[in-house]
Amino acid sequence: MVNRGALLIASAILFGVYCFVLGDSGVIEQYRLIQEKRNIESRVIRLEQKNKLLARVYERYKNGYYSPEDFLKAGFLGAEEKLLYVKNTDAKVEKGEASARIAQEQGLDVELRYLRIFWILISVAVISIIILRKQPAQDD
Repeated sequence: MVNRGALLIASAILFGVYCFVLGDSGVIEQYRLIQEKRNIESRVIRLEQKNKLLARVYERYKNGYYSPEDFLKAGFLGAEEKLLYVKNTDAKVEKGEASARIAQEQGLDVELRYLRIFWILISVAVISIIILRKQPAQDD
């Protein structure tokens, strides 16, 4: 005979942990959303700074000021100037740093769906143990 009280209590605890920790509005999901909000806010700040820089450059161009670098980028060379090409290896390093930063910003290494599957397996195992364990012999 299965102890229905123990089975009910264990089921309630396992289900409660699943809902409050692993659910769509659980603790882990809330933490992930907070991290995502921080990442978005930092991206907005970086984009605002870049926008200010571009606005200053636009104002300089509008007023007719062009830097010597602008002429070089446009392909104009002055008298007795030479153009030297250098292979850029920093771009690969910047890409690697960006992908590492994105991975670090994500926070959790394991996806939430895998944690949910793992918790369901643990729950099934615990309930199975409760059901299959032998009850002590009862004397009538």
